[in-house]
Amino acid sequence: MNETSSIKFLCKLTGKCCTHNQVILNSFDIFDIAIHLNVSAKFLFQNKLITYIINKNNYWMDPIINLGTDNVCPFLKSEFHNYLCEIHSHRPTVCRIFPLNYNFDSKNYALNNVSQERCKECFNNEKSISYDDFISESDLKQRIKLEEIYREFIIEINSLGYNLKDIIKKDKKKKVFFQIQEILYEKYPGNIEKYSAIPWDEIKIEILDLIHFS
Repeated sequence: MNETSSIKFLCKLTGKCCTHNQVILNSFDIFDIAIHLNVSAKFLFQNKLITYIINKNNYWMDPIINLGTDNVCPFLKSEFHNYLCEIHSHRPTVCRIFPLNYNFDSKNYALNNVSQERCKECFNNEKSISYDDFISESDLKQRIKLEEIYREFIIEINSLGYNLKDIIKKDKKKKVFFQIQEILYEKYPGNIEKYSAIPWDEIKIEILDLIHFS
């Protein structure tokens, strides 16, 4: 499907897309959530709202929203029989794309078949929304661009040998790896520093300097 396609979809606030659904985050997502909640990025990790999972494809440690033992997003709130997202205006890229998928190789959107089974009520809608309108309303073009920038940098770090596979039995490299993770995900925004946007160029320079001078 291309961006001129349309889907019969209207969110009915069932909360089903926010349960049993792994949401992988990038640095921009974490920064936006923290700013919206007026907390530091470190706070999100310390309070187990965000945690890490090992990506078995590239041996990276991906930050994810911590669903906890009940497999429910901690930002999902119940109100008058509806389920509302506490961070909806600053929700992660993965959440913005739903119920679509985005292929980063072909640069195309497609309907997520699993989403139709999960949220049947939301697809029982007479009116259609075009992909163009959905993409615009969800600010997806900008978010996908940031996701691509982020992914390219992760690939670069991996190529320099900083991943869980390449740091085994290399104590110095292991220390640098976890410093990279902290800079990338937990440093901005901090308790003191105030930024209107994540200082991505500063982050890249700090991490690459750390690697090259270690």
